[in-house]
Amino acid sequence: TIHVATGRSDHLGGELTPDKFAEHLNATHDDILFAPHKTSEIWVTQARIHRDGQTKVLIENYEPSDYILELRK
Repeated sequence: TIHVATGRSDHLGGELTPDKFAEHLNATHDDILFAPHKTSEIWVTQARIHRDGQTKVLIENYEPSDYILELRK
């Protein structure tokens, strides 16, 4: 399963608060879940992170990447 969260994060201890949104009505938090058995019409081939000028593959075809497996050791 791949979990994508968008919007405010203050309710989780984050810094994205309603006052940082141009429109107050847009200050929401949405969770979007992709899983092959639930969203078979949507296949996420990769989830990547871009940080410090580098791109790392986190998940590939709903399986942990080598990068993630190394972090878990």
